[in-house]
Amino acid sequence: MLKAMRPGHRLLVTFLALYLVVLAFVVLWPTPVDKDAGRHLTHTLAWLYAHGIPRWFSYPLLEWLSNVAMFLPFGFLVAEMLERGAWWKATVAGLALSTAIEMIQFLFFVQRTASVLDVLANTLGALVGAAAFMVFAKTRHKHANIVNGVPGSLVGDSSIDPKKN
Repeated sequence: MLKAMRPGHRLLVTFLALYLVVLAFVVLWPTPVDKDAGRHLTHTLAWLYAHGIPRWFSYPLLEWLSNVAMFLPFGFLVAEMLERGAWWKATVAGLALSTAIEMIQFLFFVQRTASVLDVLANTLGALVGAAAFMVFAKTRHKHANIVNGVPGSLVGDSSIDPKKN
């Protein structure tokens, strides 16, 4: 269940909407977004190998890690919008969104390749993003100040401070 809408949530919803628009451009582009960058990435990896980066750090690994990173904001933002303790729902939402994306790519985009590994990477990204939010939320709660005698409230949080409501 989503938290009650408060002023900070409007900003979160805006960030999530912008993120989803950018994500849609990346994943629904008719050709792979890295198609023209392949030569540059190959040269960059060759340079990195020549300067001590291990060979196991390959293009497929880099691509997989980029899929993880692509869903970090999703997990973080969705977890922030959910009730306390429901962070795992952000991971499930990431799995659902990623599965839908891969199905769309499979059904409608001939030059794109649908992959179960992409679903796993994206879901891991949503999980790590949600976990990062949980760490952030615990840190924020631990360092909360007392406002108007209300312990555990955040300075300037109008959802808690009665003078700002």
